[in-house]
Amino acid sequence: MAEEEAVSLSQKSYLFQVYVKDAEKRSTKEKKRAKSSGGSSEKRSSRPLRPLGPAGLSL
Repeated sequence: MAEEEAVSLSQKSYLFQVYVKDAEKRSTKEKKRAKSSGGSSEKRSSRPLRPLGPAGLSL
Protein backbone atom coordinates (compact mmCIF):
# COMPACT_ATOMS: atom_id res chain seq x y z
CA MET A 1 0.00 0.00 0.00
CA ALA A 2 2.74 2.46 0.94
CA GLU A 3 4.64 1.69 -2.28
CA GLU A 4 1.54 2.42 -4.39
CA GLU A 5 1.11 5.78 -2.64
CA ALA A 6 4.76 6.67 -3.27
CA VAL A 7 4.40 5.87 -6.97
CA SER A 8 1.25 7.93 -7.31
CA LEU A 9 2.88 10.86 -5.49
CA SER A 10 5.94 10.77 -7.76
CA GLN A 11 3.68 10.58 -10.81
CA LYS A 12 1.68 13.55 -9.56
CA SER A 13 4.78 15.63 -8.92
CA TYR A 14 6.10 14.76 -12.39
CA LEU A 15 2.80 15.71 -14.03
CA PHE A 16 2.78 18.95 -12.03
CA GLN A 17 6.30 19.82 -13.22
CA VAL A 18 5.25 19.16 -16.83
CA TYR A 19 2.16 21.33 -16.31
CA VAL A 20 4.20 24.18 -14.84
CA LYS A 21 6.73 24.06 -17.68
CA ASP A 22 3.91 24.08 -20.22
CA ALA A 23 2.28 27.05 -18.49
CA GLU A 24 5.61 28.94 -18.49
CA LYS A 25 6.01 28.33 -22.23
CA ARG A 26 2.46 29.56 -22.84
CA SER A 27 2.97 32.74 -20.80
CA THR A 28 6.20 33.61 -22.62
CA LYS A 29 4.42 33.12 -25.96
CA GLU A 30 1.61 35.44 -24.82
CA LYS A 31 4.12 38.09 -23.67
CA LYS A 32 5.91 37.94 -27.04
CA ARG A 33 2.57 38.21 -28.86
CA ALA A 34 1.60 41.24 -26.74
CA LYS A 35 4.91 42.95 -27.53
CA SER A 36 4.59 42.28 -31.26
CA SER A 37 1.06 43.70 -31.30
CA GLY A 38 2.28 46.93 -29.70
CA GLY A 39 1.21 46.02 -26.18
CA SER A 40 -2.35 47.17 -26.82
CA SER A 41 -3.78 44.11 -25.08
CA GLU A 42 -1.78 44.90 -21.94
CA LYS A 43 -3.00 48.50 -21.88
CA ARG A 44 -6.59 47.33 -22.15
CA SER A 45 -6.25 44.85 -19.29
CA SER A 46 -4.67 47.38 -16.90
CA ARG A 47 -7.75 49.52 -16.36
CA PRO A 48 -7.84 51.51 -13.11
CA LEU A 49 -9.64 49.78 -10.28
CA ARG A 50 -12.34 51.69 -8.46
CA PRO A 51 -12.47 51.34 -4.67
CA LEU A 52 -15.32 49.16 -3.51
CA GLY A 53 -17.76 50.16 -0.78
CA PRO A 54 -18.82 47.90 2.12
CA ALA A 55 -21.57 46.28 0.00
CA GLY A 56 -19.16 45.59 -2.88
CA LEU A 57 -20.59 48.42 -4.98
CA SER A 58 -18.28 50.84 -6.76
CA LEU A 59 -18.23 54.22 -5.05
